[in-house]
Amino acid sequence: MFHTQERREDTLAVPMKCERVDAWLGNGYYFWYEIRDARHWGQTNKLKPTGRYQIYEAEIDCANILDAVFHEPHYRYWVEIIDFAIEELTKRLPLNAVLTISEVHDFIRTRKLLPEGCTGILFEDLPENDARIPLLPYSSGRKRTFVYRRRIQLGTRNK
Repeated sequence: MFHTQERREDTLAVPMKCERVDAWLGNGYYFWYEIRDARHWGQTNKLKPTGRYQIYEAEIDCANILDAVFHEPHYRYWVEIIDFAIEELTKRLPLNAVLTISEVHDFIRTRKLLPEGCTGILFEDLPENDARIPLLPYSSGRKRTFVYRRRIQLGTRNK
């Protein structure tokens, strides 16, 4: 997997923790599954302040991750806990209040909805996906869609 950062004088010995308010899973370490996504992230998000970016390759032990991409039961569980969190949090919102992505993930974390021992989530990020929840603001107030369900299509020649 690949970790993208702005270019520094010194090579990183360990990944940098992401603390952006718009990080889809909150603060943590993020890795791309494919090099082309790591390059795209570097070109679109990691050019400041040096004008260049670096990609670090890492071998990740995925034994204790929630694999919401390649493992169907994990994917179904992921969608279930996101839907549950949104439903529960929406019930508690004051009139005209808006739910944020960080509130959804805080709910999942504090309610311990991820399997015990889970060290991360492998997730398919499809920002162009039409199957999404409404626009949600990050804690910064910036609105953006939070796509947590894959857009799945079956092609068959059978009736």
